[in-house]
Amino acid sequence: MSVVVPEEVTFTWLKFLMLMLLGLTSPTRSESIGCRLWYQRKCIYMAENFDVDVVGIDLSINMISLAIERVIGLKCTVEFECVDCTRKIYPKNTFDVIYTRDAMLHIKDKPTLFESFYKWLKHGGTLLIIDYCKRAGSISLECEEYIKKGGYYIHDMEADYQMLKNADSMT
Repeated sequence: MSVVVPEEVTFTWLKFLMLMLLGLTSPTRSESIGCRLWYQRKCIYMAENFDVDVVGIDLSINMISLAIERVIGLKCTVEFECVDCTRKIYPKNTFDVIYTRDAMLHIKDKPTLFESFYKWLKHGGTLLIIDYCKRAGSISLECEEYIKKGGYYIHDMEADYQMLKNADSMT
């Protein structure tokens, strides 16, 4: 079954996310990891509607090129960069918000990246990760094969939580 979500519903949800969950207020500097087509729009939306400086990063030069084309002529601060987030270095206390959606399943060394997130976040900053996880314990062979074939690095929620907790205590 296919479900089509009207754009206005998507942006209503996005506005809720930005206001309530991320607490975006000016001045805010936000990093978005993974800039596929919809996420590019999210970066631009945050910058235009919340006067937020946004840095969007992705490994795909095609996605970053499209993103850069979208911001030409806009009067907001959005910067896009083709970079591997596991190798990028930002100064400590750079971002008020780090947001990633559907990108962490591609990251093998999550603990090191999580440590970087906490270093890059300002005191009291917000880290929001929306991604796939698997249930604790054994999973079906079909699901295991899908994860292996895709080259994904998916853990159960408790394992991800423990990695985040350990990373926070390291900073």
